Amino acid sequence: MLGRIYSKGKGAYVLYVTAFWMNSNDARWLLLFKFILNIFLTAIEVGVNLKDGYNGDISAKDAGKIGGQMVKKMIAEAERNMK
Repeated sequence: MLGRIYSKGKGAYVLYVTAFWMNSNDARWLLLFKFILNIFLTAIEVGVNLKDGYNGDISAKDAGKIGGQMVKKMIAEAERNMK
């Protein structure tokens, strides 16, 4: 388990990270964790409820919402970096 995100009402989220992640000094783990956190936060933004653990059973429509929103964010970030 990498961590868990709990909803605490509208716009407020609590992130629980396992001790392994909190004590890791390896930059690769931090990058992976940020990527996974971004997936969960993007899912929340588009209204898709991801559960703790396996999420391979979500619909293609919901997966597309998450992926599409992430692509929009990446394009916006790339455009900001080009200026």
